[in-house]
Amino acid sequence: MTFLRQLARIKSSYYEHNSRVCMQLPNLNSKLYFSLAIFLLCMAVFNFLSAIFMPFECYYFMDYNNYYTCNVQYRIMTIEDRVTVEKAIGEHLEGKTDDDVEKLTLSNAFKLQLFPHNVNNIFKNLKYINMVYENLTLITTEDLKVFPKLQTLDLSGNQIEFISKDTFIFNPNIEEIWLYDNKISHIDPTSFDKLKNLKVLVLDKNVCTFERALNRTEVLKIIGKIVQGFCISDRFTTDWNRLT
Repeated sequence: MTFLRQLARIKSSYYEHNSRVCMQLPNLNSKLYFSLAIFLLCMAVFNFLSAIFMPFECYYFMDYNNYYTCNVQYRIMTIEDRVTVEKAIGEHLEGKTDDDVEKLTLSNAFKLQLFPHNVNNIFKNLKYINMVYENLTLITTEDLKVFPKLQTLDLSGNQIEFISKDTFIFNPNIEEIWLYDNKISHIDPTSFDKLKNLKVLVLDKNVCTFERALNRTEVLKIIGKIVQGFCISDRFTTDWNRLT
């Protein structure tokens, strides 16, 4: 609490000093722009101070499909804000480095509600992301575009409610998507248009549910139903149109 009070005093003093400077500016527009700049600077500083930075503690191993894997170790916590991953810690197998990691696994580890930042700068060659039974509420284009080599995405057992049209637009190499046991009630009809290699699509146990598709023919049948509007929610259509 002492630290927070000190921050508040710094913020107050900083604002008062710059308010006096602002009053000396020659015209209203200058004062408005100056005030806006100060406000944005304060917001940036305090957003930085409130950000959550933490390491991923990895247990490294080769999985049954020969993926060199970081299995993030369990911690008892629930994180509502977006985490920025500082680094990965743990003992690599002999001759291996972070650049060799192709699979990242989190299972009920942090109860993350938002996809973590900076993972791509630590593990640059990820092909498989497995984040199951966390608390993820959404998955966005920005979350996934930094993983151009991604082939398998498993986000089962989360709280995801919708899939937008651009979610996978920067991930043309995806072959498998596992999203069972979420709360999906809306999938944009064009969500999977760019995924020409998609051969597994698992969407059962959702509000809008489909049978499991475990080969390309079955995947195309599911996509056909989605294109026909079998998973459209007016709620998300309205909200998305308002934002775009």
